[in-house]
Amino acid sequence: MDPRTLVGRRLHGVVAAWHVFEGVKDHQPIDVWLFLDVGGPVEIGVASDWRLTLDASQPYEPYDMQECGVVEVRPLSGHFPLAKHRGEEIQDVGEDIHPLAGRMRMDLRFASGAVRFESYGGELRVQAVPGGTATKYSNHADSL
Repeated sequence: MDPRTLVGRRLHGVVAAWHVFEGVKDHQPIDVWLFLDVGGPVEIGVASDWRLTLDASQPYEPYDMQECGVVEVRPLSGHFPLAKHRGEEIQDVGEDIHPLAGRMRMDLRFASGAVRFESYGGELRVQAVPGGTATKYSNHADSL
């Protein structure tokens, strides 16, 4: 999915999947779903080849991994970087695409700031962007 299709859509809600082991939740989610005013949910995650993915899909069900813990799927809390942008329109997107690996980072800019999604070591990282400005949209990253 081309992230530029998100521009102009309003964020109504966010759901995330979290790994929980022995009662401790990971600091970063496994996957995130944006619920927008147009179209169905949009999933942001990391593929097995470590590239950042952006797909139209419904959240999956929580599941138990026995001795490895559980995966919880639920709406985000108020402390997550996207939470403060509920109700806002996505004004711009930016992404870094590595010539061989594909999309590695994507920024969403809202009126009140920006949020970065990035694949780091095969795991999803989500954080507020300092200064609140999204990187420019690019087809190839100069360096990652």
